[in-house]
Amino acid sequence: MKVKEVKDGKVTDEELNLYKQRASKLDAPVYTALDVEMDKRIVTVNVHEELTFINPKIEEHSKDVVIYIENDGRKNRRTKRSNRVVVVSDNLKPMEFSADLSNWKTDDYDFLQDIGLFECVLIQRAIDAINGIDINHPSIKYNIQVVNKEDFNRNEKVMIQSEDGDMQYIKYKKAKPLLDSGQYKIV
Repeated sequence: MKVKEVKDGKVTDEELNLYKQRASKLDAPVYTALDVEMDKRIVTVNVHEELTFINPKIEEHSKDVVIYIENDGRKNRRTKRSNRVVVVSDNLKPMEFSADLSNWKTDDYDFLQDIGLFECVLIQRAIDAINGIDINHPSIKYNIQVVNKEDFNRNEKVMIQSEDGDMQYIKYKKAKPLLDSGQYKIV
């Protein structure tokens, strides 16, 4: 998904038809006008049914968030997403997107099977994209908080692991800054 800030503006019927014509070649559950080389605030979500929003904005969102796993084209990233949003646009009445379930077993990642939550995350991601916000943005990116349960001698070697699964065996004094950043944990 392309990311670029696009200002609000009128979308003509001709521009909307051109968008739909170009987007018909895309095979994705969500895309924006940026994905078809148009600088317009148009977003389409196609999970249960195809919904195209012109100048969409998130009017309200839940304070409850879920740590969701999204792909930025290169690797999976953990993001914070609301599990309910209301989207307003120029062409559709206000629409609510929300999770189908409320309790997930987070260890099993069963929230990834929640289609309502998936659709809710997609609309948030698409609106972020036309607002110029990618999934690495500090307001969305989730860093694991590391809590060290043991005290280590500064010269003691420890095994650390990054969010991507990369592992290193290094001295604790060199691992400490990496652990404090939240991008690594001791394994």
